[in-house]
Amino acid sequence: MHFSLSSLLLLGISSLVSASSLTITIPVSSPLPNPHVLPATSHATLTTLPSGGKDHILSASLTRSATFLFRDLPSSNSDAQPESYLLDIRSAGDYVFAPYRVDVAADGSILGIWETFRGNPWDNHQ
Repeated sequence: MHFSLSSLLLLGISSLVSASSLTITIPVSSPLPNPHVLPATSHATLTTLPSGGKDHILSASLTRSATFLFRDLPSSNSDAQPESYLLDIRSAGDYVFAPYRVDVAADGSILGIWETFRGNPWDNHQ
């Protein structure tokens, strides 16, 4: 099964004391009427574009509430810069999720979320 943007509910970013977090919720949908059937090995990654020759990869495991919680996004301080992430959700079995671009402002708010494709120019938001 392939899930598009309408199948994912991206809840946003909340500020913590020293870092931001991003919670991604897999909602009930017609292709996946019970998100709790996803295998416990399901996980999500956020990858930044390479800077200085290195990618920054964050990983989150599926929780019992069918969410992925990234707790270690860069802190929202005066020196923070906007960041773009590639979101990948991987699950064994019949479930395949489309990749997404997630743009986060320096203050930790979400600027936008777009379905993307490998090889798609990063500036193309459609």
